[in-house]
Amino acid sequence: MTFLKKIILLLFFVPIYVFSLNYDVKFVGLKDVETLNAIKRVSNLVILQKRAPKTINALRFRANSDKEQMLKILEFFGFYDAKINLDLEEKNDIIQVTIFISPGPRYTLKEVNIFSDCSEKKELDVCDISLKSLDLKINSPLITQDILNAQDKLIFLLSGCGYPLATVEKREVKIDLSHKNAIAEWCLDTGPFCKFGALKINGLTNIDRSFVDKKIRWNLGDTYDVTKVMETQQNLLKTNLFTSVAIVHSDDINEMSELGINLKVVEALHKYITAGISYATIDGFGVSF
Repeated sequence: MTFLKKIILLLFFVPIYVFSLNYDVKFVGLKDVETLNAIKRVSNLVILQKRAPKTINALRFRANSDKEQMLKILEFFGFYDAKINLDLEEKNDIIQVTIFISPGPRYTLKEVNIFSDCSEKKELDVCDISLKSLDLKINSPLITQDILNAQDKLIFLLSGCGYPLATVEKREVKIDLSHKNAIAEWCLDTGPFCKFGALKINGLTNIDRSFVDKKIRWNLGDTYDVTKVMETQQNLLKTNLFTSVAIVHSDDINEMSELGINLKVVEALHKYITAGISYATIDGFGVSF
């Protein structure tokens, strides 16, 4: 075999990573650990480091393609004036990729408004919802996830005081670039005030309805409260007699402001031990009636 053929054969069997560039990634300038970790989780430079590109241009393309996503993460954590610069330098056969992050000032939450009417800007006057109950604090860092969590909490709190049909018509975060802060606003449609209505139960085959009724945490005509629904679901699941418990309300109220409630259960495999005493699941004894 000639020398040239040996070289060609050798090149054919050499792993492709031998021809890839080795590189390290270094982040400079951003001190907030939570934000930096979030950036690293989405950075292709970090995620694909073991799959290094073959050329310096390909590496530079990978680095530049990260910038847009990194800036979005920085805004997500309140750094709306952030800037990113990249530097690639070869040291000891390794390309050092340095990401210089100038975060700028971190924007804060200046004000929170909750309206029950978008056109007239009428402040919400039901359920006595406070900033503390939404886990929001004035002058705290403006973090997008906090705003999203507050919206979920807002709907949850409304469903706990008689407004389970409430919806968000509009959410707006007004960024003030001059003062480096923002105003968060929600416009809501609270829907009608609701009470617990008639209860329908589906899925019972061997377990008597009277047993289920004893686990219900509300009475007919009570103000609708989602926490009582959740407590009822847990009460039934803790008996180990059901593998599934789903409780949903209807979308319409009757003339008495009552919402119909549908409870659907799936019974666990069980055997009847003693009449009027208890059920036992296949995993052990159940609870007494």
